[in-house]
Order: sequence, then C-alpha cells, then structure tokens
Amino acid sequence: MLSEMQPNASKWRSSETPRRGSRRGASVFSRCVAIAMLTACAGAPVSSAHEHSAAETVTITDGQLLPAAEVSLPTFGTVVFRNARSEAVTIEVDRPLGVCSQCSTALGFVADGAQTVAKAIPAHGIASLCFHDAGRFGFVVRGAAGEQRGSIAVGGSR
Repeated sequence: MLSEMQPNASKWRSSETPRRGSRRGASVFSRCVAIAMLTACAGAPVSSAHEHSAAETVTITDGQLLPAAEVSLPTFGTVVFRNARSEAVTIEVDRPLGVCSQCSTALGFVADGAQTVAKAIPAHGIASLCFHDAGRFGFVVRGAAGEQRGSIAVGGSR
C-alpha cells in the first residue's frame, strides 16, 4: 500500500533484516553510531555541550602495550583498553573519575580515591574511559603476566 503511494519506495520491510554489506544496513548502522556519539556524556554535569569525537585503543598484550605505551588524544576523547591477554587484568589511571562517572563512554571503570580503576577486565574484554580535561595521566596494567606502565596525553593533537 505504501509503495503504491510512493512509486520509488523500497520493497524492504522493517520485519526483514538487511543483507550484510547492503547500503540500507550500512545506513542504519551509520545512524546508530552517529546517535551513540551524539548522546555520549549526555548526563554529565559539564558547563558546555561537547562530543566524544575521537578514540584511541590501547591493546594489552603479554609483552607490550600497542600501538605504544603513550597515547595522545584531544580533550573529550576516549581511550579503549582491549585486553588481548589470556588472563584478567586491572588498570589504574592516575586521576579521579569525576564527571566521567556519568559519561556513556566510561565502561568498566570506578572511582577509587584519587585514581580511576578497572578491576578484573576478562581475557579479550574491554574497558573505556573518557578524558574531559587536558593533561598527562599515567596508568598501570596489572595481571599474572606482570605490570605494564603507560601514559595518556590529553589536549594535544592525535
């Protein structure tokens, strides 16, 4: 009925799943990602509106932090920690959780005094943390395979 009123209407019905790689599926996915990015930190008590438009991934392996032990991102960026070890790890970041406790991009981290801690990130699991303020923040990854140290530089160029 709708296609009769709109001769160029698609034959796709909402009850059908778009094929992998289809334009409609990519468009729906793109819209979902855009909505998620626009609503990040919507509940955070900050004085001005902002977007989390940048993210860096730190991959934790048995031997090193990849791509490097130091990552850089702009203010309001997010760091995703990916545990590629076969064991659980903890991460301690040298800064209070603050307004990020209300942020939708903070996953797996809790406040622990002057630090922000992700406890027991399982093997092949992730945790993420947003950064609203410029500065350099050290972090430590601990697990049975040992300890790794790194830092996050916020406010500079990527």
